[in-house]
Amino acid sequence: MKDLFSFGTGEILTAIASVILAASTIISKVKVSKVPLGIYSIYRTGLGTIIFFLLALFIYGQNHFMDIFSPFLWKWMLVYGSIIVVIGQSCWVTGLRATNVSQASLIGSFTPVIAVVAAYLILGESPTFAQYVGGAVICVGIIISQFGIFRQQSLQIEILQKNSTAKLKEIEGEIGFKGM
Repeated sequence: MKDLFSFGTGEILTAIASVILAASTIISKVKVSKVPLGIYSIYRTGLGTIIFFLLALFIYGQNHFMDIFSPFLWKWMLVYGSIIVVIGQSCWVTGLRATNVSQASLIGSFTPVIAVVAAYLILGESPTFAQYVGGAVICVGIIISQFGIFRQQSLQIEILQKNSTAKLKEIEGEIGFKGM
């Protein structure tokens, strides 16, 4: 039972990253429509690279970059850079421009579930009981939010229909002619 409720460094850092990601999504949505996609991507990637480099130096020391010129590393970095960073970030920013913040946040809720599935498929890591429970809670939360959105849209449609019917009766009353 103790293992179900223990928090390690990974869990704490993941929670902090989630808060930062939420803030980043909101800030990006507000500002991204005013900046060209190419400039935004270059700035974000450059700033992220500098921050990562400085944090890696601080946390791991300069020996962390010992194999920086390894062909094996560069092969995988080119694959990772072109697929994950370029295609993934371009799709995310384009999608963020086309949606509102609440929808982007909802879509971001799938990230932990997708990460567990990818870890299973790519790395062969079997999900733990806690990950199953967490994934189920996330999926149930997404389903509940969709019911709320559907209910809100239904109410808005109903209000519009009532308003249009009342407006039509008002116009007919002013004209006085209701047809044959």
